[in-house]
Amino acid sequence: MIHRVYRYTVVEFESLTSTQDMAKNIRRVDTVIVAKEQKNGRGRHGRTWESPYGGLWFTVILNNTCVLMTLAAGVAVVKALERMGVRAGIKWPNDIIYGGKKLGGIIAESSGGLVYLGIGINLNNEIPDGLRDIAVSIKDENIEPGELLAHILNELDSLLTNCPNTKIKILKQWKKYQVVLGRNVCIGDNELICGVARDIDTDGALIVKVEGGDLKKFYAGDVHIIQMVD
Repeated sequence: MIHRVYRYTVVEFESLTSTQDMAKNIRRVDTVIVAKEQKNGRGRHGRTWESPYGGLWFTVILNNTCVLMTLAAGVAVVKALERMGVRAGIKWPNDIIYGGKKLGGIIAESSGGLVYLGIGINLNNEIPDGLRDIAVSIKDENIEPGELLAHILNELDSLLTNCPNTKIKILKQWKKYQVVLGRNVCIGDNELICGVARDIDTDGALIVKVEGGDLKKFYAGDVHIIQMVD
């Protein structure tokens, strides 16, 4: 099914391997690819993203070169959820958090001058048994996927207007909803570096005061939150 949401052409599929893959085949700016189910959804570093029926799985094709695209998308999602009565947070760099668990994720990939912004939200779907300790769905909130999608696209447009000149606005909004700063964290995949998350730089890097007192910037990596700092 094809329809319009604001300036976007929304193309809905019953099932896809991945909305990212389909978007890269279409390559049409201001097109949104939505799938009711992804058979091979993925997150950062090619990790599998469980995408059963009931969730909101989509990719937005943009020609915007904002370097804070992932942060802006996170803000757009939590602000849209807030408008629908759900208070969520953002864990750097790309996780949407609800009740201390992962509610959604964001992946931004670029190719041929276009940005493919993939967003997945556990909306009305069941969480597999093996993921229930770390992931959560908000199915009890009875949120309609199309309505949430429209709110996200509206918030995203508002944030990305005149970017990168709106970096300050994006960072300010991100700090309002983040759940990382001021906490003890460890960052990394194989080798963990631990410290206190202090701030976020204008280029989106997380600034951590590592053990020993030095400030270190991280541009990517998994953040493991340890505890609050008094």
